[in-house]
Amino acid sequence: MKRRQLTLGIALLVTLLIVWWVSGLDEEDSARPTSKRPRGQNARTATSLGQSKISKPASRTSNVSQSYLLAQLALAHTPRNALPAIENNPFASASFEPPPPQVEPSKPTAPPLRFKYLGKVAEGTHSAVFLDDGDSMLIAREGDTLVSQYRVIAIGEHSLQLEYLPLNTPQTLNY
Repeated sequence: MKRRQLTLGIALLVTLLIVWWVSGLDEEDSARPTSKRPRGQNARTATSLGQSKISKPASRTSNVSQSYLLAQLALAHTPRNALPAIENNPFASASFEPPPPQVEPSKPTAPPLRFKYLGKVAEGTHSAVFLDDGDSMLIAREGDTLVSQYRVIAIGEHSLQLEYLPLNTPQTLNY
């Protein structure tokens, strides 16, 4: 057990030393002017050792970071109402089902006739039809209004022509 702990401790120390050394190199590279070479080296030996001029990318990086900082500063001092509104809400619920089809509203229709034919009486040229309306019996003649919703238009040999008044729709009761 002690051997394992000792190995892990040494690995931790080595890792920390490497991180400290690498972070120190980054700081030295940014602090040291990149256009100058160490004394005694010419361009050929500097390149052969893996060292090269990094002045152009460093200046680009500093320009980018400066413009980024200026943009952040301008954004920080912009009033909230002057900022553009967010068009897409990343937290909005989304449905992947297709939208329901658009159904055009249908034209209203008259309800089915609620009358039942009971019989017919002919008095010369005039005739009357007896109808059952559930709990009551009605006598219908041409021109009469039944239950304030139907008007009798014509009485035929085997049918009764009615008009549904709210929609002015003709209906026929065959008997």
